Amino acid sequence: MCSELLPGTFARDDWGFPLTRDHRDPVLERADLPAAREAVRLCPRLALRVLPLA
Repeated sequence: MCSELLPGTFARDDWGFPLTRDHRDPVLERADLPAAREAVRLCPRLALRVLPLA
């Protein structure tokens, strides 16, 4: 479910865990932040989090 909110950024592995399409930590545009936060909130496996850029 969490990967479906940002389909351009995330896919799912064979076990259903979200992973980035390029296998790197994604850098999102500001417009994607609400969907990213919703993806974190809905992720049943707690596999996602949003961190600010340093």
